[in-house]
Amino acid sequence: MQLEQELAERVLAAHPREAAQLAERLDVDAVAGLLGSAEAKAAAGMLAQMAPHAAGRALAGVPAERATAIVSELPVDLAALFLRAIPAETRAPLLGALGVRRARALEALLGFSEDTAGALMDPEVLALPEDLTAEEAIARVREAAHAARYNLYVVDREQHLVGVINLRELLLAPLKATIASFMTRQVRRLPANADRVAVVSHPAWREVHSLPVVDRNGVYLGAIRYRVFRQLEDAMQQRSSDPSQTARALGDLFRTGGSAVLEMLSAPLARGGGQTDGR
Repeated sequence: MQLEQELAERVLAAHPREAAQLAERLDVDAVAGLLGSAEAKAAAGMLAQMAPHAAGRALAGVPAERATAIVSELPVDLAALFLRAIPAETRAPLLGALGVRRARALEALLGFSEDTAGALMDPEVLALPEDLTAEEAIARVREAAHAARYNLYVVDREQHLVGVINLRELLLAPLKATIASFMTRQVRRLPANADRVAVVSHPAWREVHSLPVVDRNGVYLGAIRYRVFRQLEDAMQQRSSDPSQTARALGDLFRTGGSAVLEMLSAPLARGGGQTDGR
């Protein structure tokens, strides 16, 4: 079983999208068993490619300690989508086991109505105060590189969204110039209560890598990343497409036997005979 386990984890790591497409065709208990046995980062990679409802149902069947490890590897916006599909009584201990900062971010997202911009955004996308100099802003970006995107949003001291710059502009700016002196003041944005149709149909996606989300007072809350936009767009297209297209999209991985590996692994795990601690 060890060889099959190692091979399956390599498949998950190398082909997360194809593995996710297969997982959505398997019994939920089998997928939960696979998630519970795989290395957390590989499991998160596959989960990130699954439809939110299917991912949430599978995650709900994973022991709390393993589920926490997997959620910790996911971007916070995706983690919130999946947690919505988990019953509240299962979700609470999982949130309690996370770090305080991540738990608070997830609770904030879960507080928005499902399928609104507020629920879909990443609250950790970096925003910079307008009175920082370019030199100070560069230092801030280096300190929070994990939260920085190509577009950097600019806020006033009351956290209202007032501008946007990109990394190239920041790096080329005079070091002592304030961000306010070279930022673009007209920022395309989404209200937190915008529904998914409004999110997907926003014309700015032709030009930007993310869209900022604001509350009714214009306070910056976070940003919807292009990855989420594409997932929403794909989901809407799949609802109106021929189901046979999914089978044709499985690609080279399944033609060379990758699906057999995952199915072989997930079957005994679903019966409880092959669980490991994931190491």
